Amino acid sequence: IGYDARLAYYNADLYLYLKSSTFLFEVPFLEEGGNQYFNFSTITSGKFDSKPFYWPVVMEEVGNLDFSFHFEAWPKLKARTLSRDFRFNIGLDTILLTIATNALIGDIMATYPLLAEETYLNTPLSERSEEQLLTQITRYLEGKSEKQRLAWLAAFTRSAFVYMEDEIQFGYNKPMVAEETLLYPASDCEDRVALFIQIAQKLTIAPMIIIAFPDHLTLGIADPSIGGDFVPYKGKNYFICDPTGPEGSNAIGVMPFPYRGKDFEVIKEWNIR
Repeated sequence: IGYDARLAYYNADLYLYLKSSTFLFEVPFLEEGGNQYFNFSTITSGKFDSKPFYWPVVMEEVGNLDFSFHFEAWPKLKARTLSRDFRFNIGLDTILLTIATNALIGDIMATYPLLAEETYLNTPLSERSEEQLLTQITRYLEGKSEKQRLAWLAAFTRSAFVYMEDEIQFGYNKPMVAEETLLYPASDCEDRVALFIQIAQKLTIAPMIIIAFPDHLTLGIADPSIGGDFVPYKGKNYFICDPTGPEGSNAIGVMPFPYRGKDFEVIKEWNIR
């Protein structure tokens, strides 16, 4: 196939290593010539120990391709449909979205290695889920201003899902791609940001940034019509649009109270011009 591969051994066992510039957590790797080679044989086994793997021989005629663990688009695999209703309120109006998602994506990610946080935020929705979401959402957004669109979307991500920390729901840290947020019964702030940003990209052209606190992710959007609390970044003011809370509210332009005045880091930006 052309990938840069290596064989390594531990006692009588052989293991396949592939070169990848994608940084993986909790996966054994070896280095050679400034490149990282990850243990592909144990990557879904959960056996992430520190055994001293060794190269047995120099392999001849290996390829030079880098194996990427990023999803720029989901593979076109047969769907395993899971239909879910998402209900929330905006004022006196009750909104109901019914989305048929592909549970196979949940199966894939359940055994996928742990990646850097940015990868989950970059991973798109499946074509099917995106089409259903945008078709239903845009019916409610017709004729609304950009601020009203963003407030509507914030109400959705805040109130259509149960909030739960990963350690409680899964017993370990499990970042989710946007599609998984639609699959699981509960989600946390990182998961809400992933879903919000994948939808918002289709609804707005305003520059957006992801703002990271030590224990919380939120969004800033360079749209002055939002007003309220903002953070300055690269010469623009990014107004807070928190996808996580408060539940039951569609108010935007408000920094979550525990994070006012706290240090933060911008970890991702979109549409920066």
